[in-house]
Amino acid sequence: MKIGTVVFDDPFLAREGWASDGSDPKRINGHGELGSDTLWVTNVPFPKWRDLTLNNTSNIMHSQYMRSTIEHIAKELDIIDDVQKTVVETAKIYNKAIEYGYDNYGIGIATPGYRYTSIVADKVFPSHMRSTPNVAYRHRLLDAFKQSTQENQAMSNKKIPAGSSVYSFNMPRGSYGKWLLDQPVPIGKSWTEIKMSDSATTIGIREHEMVKGTKSVLEKLLTMGQKNAVFLKVRITYTSKSHKDFATYASGSNHNRGWVTLPELITLLKYCVIELHGGFMTELGPLNILTDSMRLEEEHSYSKGIFMENLWIALASPRHKDSYTGVGSYLRAYDRAMCFKVAEKLTLDHGITIGSYGAGRIQTYLREGELSYAIEAGIENCVLPQLFMKKGVDDES
Repeated sequence: MKIGTVVFDDPFLAREGWASDGSDPKRINGHGELGSDTLWVTNVPFPKWRDLTLNNTSNIMHSQYMRSTIEHIAKELDIIDDVQKTVVETAKIYNKAIEYGYDNYGIGIATPGYRYTSIVADKVFPSHMRSTPNVAYRHRLLDAFKQSTQENQAMSNKKIPAGSSVYSFNMPRGSYGKWLLDQPVPIGKSWTEIKMSDSATTIGIREHEMVKGTKSVLEKLLTMGQKNAVFLKVRITYTSKSHKDFATYASGSNHNRGWVTLPELITLLKYCVIELHGGFMTELGPLNILTDSMRLEEEHSYSKGIFMENLWIALASPRHKDSYTGVGSYLRAYDRAMCFKVAEKLTLDHGITIGSYGAGRIQTYLREGELSYAIEAGIENCVLPQLFMKKGVDDES
């Protein structure tokens, strides 16, 4: 089965539009003109896809089925103003991406799921991720997994600049996905509880001043973390003024949080004061998820990047509602930590307003006159601007 793309003139009505399966684009007057032998990814948002009952047609999908939407890809490649080229090129990209999945992991789309990541997860989830830990404190541990997991970090208590628009900067998907999947994650079946003294241990930074005892506690944690995945129950008591607008703990989370992984703690210690209240640890090791051919193939391929993005996010996401995993917690923490480094540079060194970051993407708010400067700042920090931003630069000059 192949993938086609559809851009409806009005995605909230899903009637007339343009469609392509990678061949010449054609004008359609409704989804009834779409071939049944093709899985059609559309520009219809997920809620509207359900409202229009398109979810009852198994080969018509919402805009986020492949994570990176048709619109997002078209902006990255600067073809957003040419709808016919957009449907042709995005169909080619998606088809090549699912070829990587089929050739390397046997992932087919005949039963497509509601997102591509869901069928990727069904194929690649390691056995130790498919069962919940069988320990006396199982429910506490599952809470730790959930409350250590966050997809995106969001701005907090900061106004969006007047006259600005959202612009994205992306990590290079192929190399970024490979790096993430090579990081050590929890692989143990047995867990050990980390107990603190009766009173909380307080560590961190308050406006560039290190809390007494932070260095020695951190050294112990880092030593522990060399061979162990570490989850810690925390209470954040202070966030430095320089970081509160874009990096406040748990801002952007869709559930309450009170736990962190060690990688996230290391990031938070740069600008927060933190109470530690015990935790859990288990064996740390490799995922061993990448095939030899995935390692050897060209990592600068755009389509491979789309597949790699879906691969690591499938492993980082709950397979079912509330079925969070330690592996997912660690992958999300690594991702946000890397995105944080870029966001911190963009805002503190370049004065750019950060809207959110995570999943290999940093969302910014920019006025037209700031585009050239922002593009240079992004490239300086190894993230890729959307090519359509260059039009704004041309307008500036």
